[in-house]
Amino acid sequence: MNIWDTSVFRKVHTLSSRYYIATHGHWVGVSGITILVNLWKELIELKRSLDGTWVFFGDFNVVRCANERFNYGFCHYIAYDFNNFIAEAGLHEYNLGGRKFTYLRDEGLKMSKLDRFLVCQNFVSNQPSSSVTALPREHSDHCPILLKPSIADFGPPPFHFFNSWMLNKDFSNVFDNA
Repeated sequence: MNIWDTSVFRKVHTLSSRYYIATHGHWVGVSGITILVNLWKELIELKRSLDGTWVFFGDFNVVRCANERFNYGFCHYIAYDFNNFIAEAGLHEYNLGGRKFTYLRDEGLKMSKLDRFLVCQNFVSNQPSSSVTALPREHSDHCPILLKPSIADFGPPPFHFFNSWMLNKDFSNVFDNA
């Protein structure tokens, strides 16, 4: 299932198969068509066939390295294949905030980072300050993840320094010796 804010993303078309759902549309702040994809099998061929800004997301059911699992077995071969898929597709991953793991099992005794957003270089270029956050898990064994696009840069925030203890100090002798 895909959910988005209609004021940020406007759907044009959806393609689906047994292995994926790909939603094409317009993302505010990203020029051209953006394709959102939530599963990874057979997707390199699809990515090669359609021009646009690509965002792959969801439960990939695999981890990239051993430290993305806790109290679970780790398979180097599957991680290697997944990392090759990411490299071959030219995808990047934002650091995950909020929580280290997105999937919990057996009362939290087993945990993994299975859910993620993988984006193409065009998305990174258009939204360099975007962030991904794992939200609290309430109704599932997975934590929902949120991709928050870059916020417009309005320059440095205003800064005021005020130390009240300096108001009653006499600094005249500091300047007299200069």
